[in-house]
Parts: sequence; structure tokens; C-alpha cells
Amino acid sequence: MLGKQAWKLQANPGNLITRLFKAKYFSRSDFLSSSIGHNPSYVWRSIWSAKFIVRGGYKWSIGTGYDIPVWDNRWVSDGSVFTRPLQLDPMLSYLNVSDLLMANAKKWNMPLICSIFDNSSATKISQTPLLESVVEDKLIWRLEKNGHYSVKSAYRYCINEAIDTTGLQIPGQWNKIWRAEVPPKIKNFIWRLCRNCIPTRARLIQKGVNCPDICALCENEQENNLHIFLLCNNAKEIWKSVGWWNTLQTHLQHNNIADIIFSVLQVFNSDQVSLFMVLLWSIWQQRNDKVWRDKVEPFQHVRARAINLLTDWKGAQNHKNLHSQQRQHNTAICWSKPPTGRYKCNIDASFSKQQNKVGIGMCIRDDQGRFVLAKTEWLSPITDVDIGEALGLLSALNWVHDLQLENVDFELDSRNVVTSFHIVFWK
Repeated sequence: MLGKQAWKLQANPGNLITRLFKAKYFSRSDFLSSSIGHNPSYVWRSIWSAKFIVRGGYKWSIGTGYDIPVWDNRWVSDGSVFTRPLQLDPMLSYLNVSDLLMANAKKWNMPLICSIFDNSSATKISQTPLLESVVEDKLIWRLEKNGHYSVKSAYRYCINEAIDTTGLQIPGQWNKIWRAEVPPKIKNFIWRLCRNCIPTRARLIQKGVNCPDICALCENEQENNLHIFLLCNNAKEIWKSVGWWNTLQTHLQHNNIADIIFSVLQVFNSDQVSLFMVLLWSIWQQRNDKVWRDKVEPFQHVRARAINLLTDWKGAQNHKNLHSQQRQHNTAICWSKPPTGRYKCNIDASFSKQQNKVGIGMCIRDDQGRFVLAKTEWLSPITDVDIGEALGLLSALNWVHDLQLENVDFELDSRNVVTSFHIVFWK
């Protein structure tokens, strides 16, 4: 959330809060170039500490290019940064992106670019699209397709790129858990169990909670993960009732519950993995019923609860999948005529990596399905699918406007573009 506030300070310079902070802490620069300053407030120190997130996630959308420095800024399509060379001609030290464009057209000046940059950098620049529809330089969030900051993508950036999380990672085939055919709450429970986040009495005492450490079910030994789920006499009865105790014993050589779970998942088939995970959850429910309701459940009930939960969930999933397949089968994909008195313009985009181009095709038909007009065009360089489809829609809108046609419906096959268009329209 601090990253979100930091992003607003950089991306929304006209915002009242941004103007207040700028006046006090970075009046002569932007947020990314700011220092923490003398005697900063707690709020400013907190937001400033998240500056690395903004620095890693921003990118310039090129309008005129006048406000975008060439060096040490993200403006090429892949988000890379060109560091200012140490032995650079002073005349080139303060280049803006606008200096790399043709004088009379929004196109890259490739002879100039090739004379300044190496071949790899020049290729990156040539593959960065210059869109006529973008008229102002604007900061966008490069980690989301819509260019808007999201906490989710910022978190992924921190975990995968910005922060060293190797000390926090627990080795194991986590995909075995995430791909298991069990309800999401069971996956979450197993993840917490492997991360040692289940509040057993031993774990609560480690966290400073004053509570007894004896197992709530057998009242003989300390209640930790290994005991409550595997070594307790109650747990043994449950595993024996499904015929797995002998198998589990061979995995008890591992010294923690996570290693045991990952080891067991390696040898069980998919159905056994599902039941194993749900039984662990059911044992924890049995323990909680004893602690909070003073309710003693026999092992048969624990096993039955797990089996019933798994059966009901799989039945619901099968019904959902069957219903979805029926809907897809009943919904035939075919072109339909527009309403009487209207036209329909169909748009599609194609992408050629060999030619580094986006091809756009448009076709207009009347309310009887008769052909009226068609048009094709090519755009360079290649873009991702959503941008290419959006450019196709923009081109079709301009074309229909030039034709002075009215009552035109537009149809394309990109759900993301259609949804984004309606969101912006209804705002």
C-alpha cells in the first residue's frame, strides 16, 4: 500500500497531496529523484522507503517525448533503462526522447539512433511503438496491461525481482499442493501448515502466548505440528483407518512437517493426495472442536467429514464443468446481422514477428449481411495482442468517421479491449 501512495506522488503531479509533499520535500525534482531530507515526518519516511517499487515498475508512454530523458529512464517497450555512458559527448548528456524522433513525423530517426547506441539498444528502440493516439508523455505502470498501478503486480515484482526472498523460501514441490483437486481453503491450510503458521500450542508459546503446551486431544505430549497431525494416538487411529499409517511411518525420518508432507505427496496418486490433504484439515478441525467447544469427536467422524467434504466439492465442480460445457455447446459462434437500419464493422488484428508488423483488417456490412466496404493496413513495430486489437478498433473508428457513416456497431474478438472500452465509456 505504501507503493501505491508513492506511485501517486510520481504519476499524479497535479494532485493536492503530491503538491504538498513536493513543496516540502522535493521542490526541485520529482519523487524518484528526491532525498529523504532533514527531519522527515514518519509518513514521508514510509512513502519514501517504497520508492524502489515505483522505480522498478514505471514506464513512459511516449507522446511528444519532450518530457522524457533518454538516459536512466524507462521508455522502451521492454522496460529496460539506458545508463548514461561515462565517456559521453557532453552534447548528448541531456538528450530527450523527442531528440530521437524525425522532425516532421512521429517516427524514430534510425540513422541518429544507430550513431548513438549499440545495435542491441537501437533494435530495442526501433521495436518501441510510437502511437499517434498518444499525444502527451505519461507515466504508466508497466506491470499491468492497462497501465494502472495495482498492489498485486507490485507485490509480485517485489517477490520475484526486487527483494531477495531466498531466506524466506521453503524448498518443496509446491505445485503438488496448488494443483491438488481440493477446495481452495484446504490448499491454503496446507500452505500455512508447511510454513509453520498453524497456531498449535507450541507455536503460540513461541510467540509469547501464555497457554498450556499439552496436546488438547491426547493430553500426553507437547502439541506441535508433528505430534498433532502424525504422532498423536488420535492421528494414528485416523491414518490406520484409511490404511496409510505404515506408509506414513516410512516418511517420519524427516524432521519437520513440511518435509514429510512433500515426501508423501511424491508417492501418492492424485486421489490419495486430495484425501490426505483434507484429512490433515479435518484433524485440525477436530482439535479446534476440543479446544473451543470441549467436544470430543471419534476418529470415524473426522474421516467421514473429510470424505464428505471432498465428495461434495468434487460433485459441485463436476456440475459446474458440465454446465459450462453445455453453455459453450449451445452458444454457436457465428456472425449475426446488425439491427435494421444499422451497419456492423468487424475488426481483427494479425501479428507477424518476421515482418515486425501488426496487420489490421476491417469489414463493414449492412443489416442484410451484404458487403459494403473493407480495408486493411499495417502498423510497425509489432505490439502485444491487446494493444494491436485496440489499435485496430481506433483505426476502424477513424475510418468510419471519415466515411461519415452513422449507426455503426463495432465487433472484435478481444474481451480485454471491449471491457476496457466500456469501462472508459461509462466513466
